[in-house]
Amino acid sequence: MARDNVQYGYALEDTQGKVVDIDILTRESSSTHKYYCPHCHSEMYPTFGPKQEHHFRHNGTQCQHDNYLHSVAERMFQEEYLKCLENNEPFILELHSHVACDRNCTEKKNRICTSFHNTSCIDLTKIYTNVKLETNVSLEDGRFRRPDILLSSEDGEQLWIEIWVKHETKEEKRNDGHIIELKITTEKDLEQIKSHKLTKTTDNELAIRLFNVEFGEDCVISSTTHNFNTCTKFREIIQFHKPYAKSSYYPKRPPKPIIDVDLSDDDFTPDTIEWIDLGLPSGTLWAKEDSKSPLPFNMARNRYSLCLPSRSHAQELKECCKRSWDSRTNRVQFIGPNGNSIYFHCKEKNVSYWLKDYEDRWREFGQCFHLGQDNSFYINDKDVTSLASVRLIKSCVKQTSNMTEPTLF
Repeated sequence: MARDNVQYGYALEDTQGKVVDIDILTRESSSTHKYYCPHCHSEMYPTFGPKQEHHFRHNGTQCQHDNYLHSVAERMFQEEYLKCLENNEPFILELHSHVACDRNCTEKKNRICTSFHNTSCIDLTKIYTNVKLETNVSLEDGRFRRPDILLSSEDGEQLWIEIWVKHETKEEKRNDGHIIELKITTEKDLEQIKSHKLTKTTDNELAIRLFNVEFGEDCVISSTTHNFNTCTKFREIIQFHKPYAKSSYYPKRPPKPIIDVDLSDDDFTPDTIEWIDLGLPSGTLWAKEDSKSPLPFNMARNRYSLCLPSRSHAQELKECCKRSWDSRTNRVQFIGPNGNSIYFHCKEKNVSYWLKDYEDRWREFGQCFHLGQDNSFYINDKDVTSLASVRLIKSCVKQTSNMTEPTLF
């Protein structure tokens, strides 16, 4: 196992060889092979010093470590996935989601209770039986994309695996495919690939991210509910999802309970909002300001219901408005076709806003759009128990007669 303080712990064995770990080599076993850098393909030498950690050394100028790490992750994923296919072994994607109390807990009142979480396991090899490295993919509009790793099924269904070391997957690419994005920071992060198990948790949302990916119930091979701890002052029955197990009958999952957030001083209603006409093709008006408090998804839907924007509203805002970042006020500005503007505050690296629809059939994830200080804009999903901002819309239905009264969605 390569350690955190070893930068070059892997190499390719011989010209077209497999990825090898320096920790499994000895002076004797390594003397009969040649080793090459997975990225720049220059020759590397195994170094077994008595004081320093064992590692590979470039013969000459070494390539940038982030490029090397990206190439190692790609080659390793392809090799390990092929190994699972050949040996009929699973390659697991494990998804965690919080399950919250549905009552006012005396210890965690008005906060999200994370005592429980659901774990769902998907065996990717049961869906995707082919794996290719950096191959061109043709899109419906004639454009091409080149995913780091392409997984495909017998009927042509695709899943792109994108490796992120320094640079995230570009927003345009996220919108074009079904993507699992892996964050690789050190060689230690490669262990999840070698273990054939990718784990997405809500505690570290950047480690593994899913874009436009939804797995049907028949893809889940197991699902359990774990209890990490129990509130000491609240011993009443807590409702949570029933564990899901694969069978010939799939019971309908109950919706997630609504989280209680104190909104007694919140007078933010459609009747008190100042609406801004940006001149959008749909005639949609956007609220000038956010709601006063970030909300969980279910509470936002129940409180504002028909006034939450849909995915198409967010897409229209992105495509029809000019977007710019104001570093002085920490705001993202959208300038509409008619010159009017609205602003979104972004004091952190990015901010999320709920959309009106669920992302999955189990109602564990809600759709939202994200704005970043790097002027990014993308639509993704978020756990329904997470807090996100709310920006409402009013949509005007165009009439052919004299009736032009706005109606709320």
